[in-house]
Amino acid sequence: MIMILPYFCHLNKNLLNLNINYKHELTNIFNFEPIDLVILNDAPIELKYHTIAAGQIIYQKDSAIKVEFEADTLSRYFDYLPVLNAQRQNILGFKPKGVKYERRIQRYRTALRETEKKLNKIRKC
Repeated sequence: MIMILPYFCHLNKNLLNLNINYKHELTNIFNFEPIDLVILNDAPIELKYHTIAAGQIIYQKDSAIKVEFEADTLSRYFDYLPVLNAQRQNILGFKPKGVKYERRIQRYRTALRETEKKLNKIRKC
């Protein structure tokens, strides 16, 4: 997976075109398909955090942009961490005897629908 952070501004309307153009250029450069490209500006916070924590920089044009992006991502991630932990606990929690999973399944399906709506909105931009 190759991840690119262009400029630290929101490029919502051109994000899909930018992604397609970069994929095409990288495919030509590396002569390798498929290339999975994620532009981190609008990626989920967990992906941003894990990219910062474990990723390797291949090319960096401006270190100030990287520092600003990392600071913003770390701040948001640690603010959101209690919610993420609660979600994981809720999803992975064990079922006590006599308790049914219907509420958890319904919450999961609702969250999945919301995620799909957001993805469709992004794709339309």
